[in-house]
Amino acid sequence: MKITKSYLKQIIREEIWLLKENKNDQIFLNTSNSDKLKEFQRLGLAGIKAFSRDLPEPDADPITVIRSKASQAGPNIIVEDTSLDVDGADVGTNVKWLISNLDQYEGRKATFRVLLGILRDNKVEVYRGIVEGTIVRARGDGFGFDPVFLPKGAKKTLGESKPDRYNARALAVKSFLRGKPTSIHEPLHDWQGKWQ
Repeated sequence: MKITKSYLKQIIREEIWLLKENKNDQIFLNTSNSDKLKEFQRLGLAGIKAFSRDLPEPDADPITVIRSKASQAGPNIIVEDTSLDVDGADVGTNVKWLISNLDQYEGRKATFRVLLGILRDNKVEVYRGIVEGTIVRARGDGFGFDPVFLPKGAKKTLGESKPDRYNARALAVKSFLRGKPTSIHEPLHDWQGKWQ
């Protein structure tokens, strides 16, 4: 990724805005999606505010991705990364690029994972939500892979019904609210590998 002067100016403007807004350790969510913000608020983070910064993602494992995103976003900003692990397939954090090809994995077991990361006290706290399931023929609407993901024990795909107990994002937020990170890592400010 090439860093330009205009990109650096944008980052400086955003940092100044954050410093003005971030009174009493206000928590932000890095998103430009108002529906996602509303979902986080509904899940128990009522006072959370949106902050939107486009964050490049390493082409790496989920923990490396979330460490990098949280480090780039800055303190007290929740970042999210969603991955889908499908038995015998290389999907993972690249799921957003492979959505249209998921039907070829029909019948395979899959794991829907959401990681939330936040930089606090110069450490990246990671909170995880996991839902096991199977890839099926598309049913219902929904976003991303929701129509083809059938959670274990459910009769409907996430595209047909997405109760919190089958929503990896809801489970990750629940973990965040309990204040019990799944893991804690050093920040990752300097990624030398490939980007997604």
